[in-house]
Amino acid sequence: MNANPSWKEIFRFAIVGVLNTSLDLLVFSILFYLSGASLLFSNSAAYVLATTNSFFINKHWTFSETRHRGRTHRQYTAYLVLGVVGLGLSNGIVWSLALLMPEIAAKLLSVGVLFVWNFALSKLVVFSFGDAGRTPPAPDAGPADANWPSSGAGKRIEGD
Repeated sequence: MNANPSWKEIFRFAIVGVLNTSLDLLVFSILFYLSGASLLFSNSAAYVLATTNSFFINKHWTFSETRHRGRTHRQYTAYLVLGVVGLGLSNGIVWSLALLMPEIAAKLLSVGVLFVWNFALSKLVVFSFGDAGRTPPAPDAGPADANWPSSGAGKRIEGD
């Protein structure tokens, strides 16, 4: 896996994004418009629910080629930390734009900004290969490091 996104990943991320945006908007609308909850509480609760759902779908479908067994806890923690920063961005955008336009329009505009934020950091940080700049072994060299999952393809070259 390289750091360059494939069209397949972008397409899948967009599909997951549409699903989770729908979930986000539904929860936001129920809380804000029907329940009378505050703007920031409604946005936060909707965002956290959609972000959690997004993590599991992206891990097992969008970025499935990079999935590592036993890393779900670390990946989810990283996803949530990045999500908290994303939530701050989302709340800032929604709150600022809600002063100028209807709340739902502000919410929709924040979704576009957060799509770019979430894809880039999901790809480069959460579901990327390695830690601290490590790169995966070359496909024909075999598993040079016991910590890297092996597909069984490729052969071990002595002396590596």
